[in-house]
Amino acid sequence: MIRSILAALGLHRQWLTLIAVGAAAAFLYVQWSRVTGQRDRALHWAEVACAATGTGFAASTETVDGKRVTYATGQRCKATIADLAAFRTDTDRMSAVALAAAIRDRDARTQSDAAHARAAAEAARAATLRMEAADAKASPPIASMAIGSLLLMTSPGCALSPPVAKSVPVAVEIRDTPPTELLRCPVAPAGYPADAEATMPAAVRAATIRMATALRDTRDQLLRLIRWHDATTCTEGK
Repeated sequence: MIRSILAALGLHRQWLTLIAVGAAAAFLYVQWSRVTGQRDRALHWAEVACAATGTGFAASTETVDGKRVTYATGQRCKATIADLAAFRTDTDRMSAVALAAAIRDRDARTQSDAAHARAAAEAARAATLRMEAADAKASPPIASMAIGSLLLMTSPGCALSPPVAKSVPVAVEIRDTPPTELLRCPVAPAGYPADAEATMPAAVRAATIRMATALRDTRDQLLRLIRWHDATTCTEGK
């Protein structure tokens, strides 16, 4: 039986070989079609990306400084994309540095303002104590006034001319005026331009919101302090 099968295969060997070659050709054609499709999609994506950067993907020859320069396929696009990526990285880094410097400057100003406010409060408290001490020295003691009134009531000869206590004006110098730089009305900074667009990571955006909120609260607190000292100043936009 095996011999008969081999004999039959020998008789139809040409057809079997043709079928095998056709199957292999069909398999290779399918693979080639897939590779060609993937290549076309990749080429289309590269052309669209390069067009977005303002450069072309195809090879070109241009004159630079009087010399003919030939650019390979995708060379200019690759260089432009690398430059844009470096620009974004540098922008994020410089923005972070600027925000950190602004935070340090704000903290330093806040500490300076707090120190001046504490000094002004201490000066006002000391002035109040001096005024109270001067009033106590100028006014007659209550016990002496009571005894004098009792003597006037019991002594008929002295009842017609009771002594009258005289108030003595006391002038006490108060040095609680804050420095001029602390009474200067703060200027609200301008916000981001409405027609500009920027992409920031979520952490940087959250930090920006926190700093803007803290700046607004600090400015409002300073305005309230200035208006408490002089209600006629910093009334714009009130």
